[in-house]
Amino acid sequence: MEILIIGFEILRDIALFFISMGDVLEILNSGFGILRDTTLIFIAILGLSAWKRQLKGNAEYELSKRLLKAVYLVRDGLAFVRNPWTLLGEQVKASEEEGLKPLHKPFDEKQELETQRAVFAQRWQHLMEQVTAFEVVGIEAEVIWKESFTAHRDTLLELKRKLHSTAWLYFTKLENPRNGDSPSEEERRVMSYSAGDPGGDPFSKEITGCVSGFESFVKPHLKL
Repeated sequence: MEILIIGFEILRDIALFFISMGDVLEILNSGFGILRDTTLIFIAILGLSAWKRQLKGNAEYELSKRLLKAVYLVRDGLAFVRNPWTLLGEQVKASEEEGLKPLHKPFDEKQELETQRAVFAQRWQHLMEQVTAFEVVGIEAEVIWKESFTAHRDTLLELKRKLHSTAWLYFTKLENPRNGDSPSEEERRVMSYSAGDPGGDPFSKEITGCVSGFESFVKPHLKL
């Protein structure tokens, strides 16, 4: 009898052992499951962060290209307005667009001035189309880069305003000469560049410096 009791106790201990081992295995399995899920969540977070960085990088890359293209078009528009050469066909078209009388030779001084102003007005309209396109891209750039962009934007727009205000003074002086008050050399060099040295005058250098500033600004964003 005593032997049977001892046998039952041994069987009981063995059973309890296996039950305890099952609990331990279940606990370990749960622990591994938690560790696995935590690892997967961590990997997902890292992947999402990398994806967001890639999206941001792609967005800034595309924006930088569009911005630089818009800047180049404004630069070319400024050069077009300041081009000292005017073909007869451009003069005729500009005069028609501005509602002037048909050109006839020999040109008198008044007609030459009206034609010159008409050509400037037509070229300025072309420039403003480029400036408007730049400002549209500039709104998006300001949202992303804020003050670091607006400083460059303001410099370019100030050059446009300088040319416009100089043109007003230039034509006003030519149309209403008083006491020999004619356009100054500085005003003439803003209105048009030298045919022999297109980039050598101070205003051309200001434009070139402004464009270079944009190029340096977007350069880091053009690398993926």
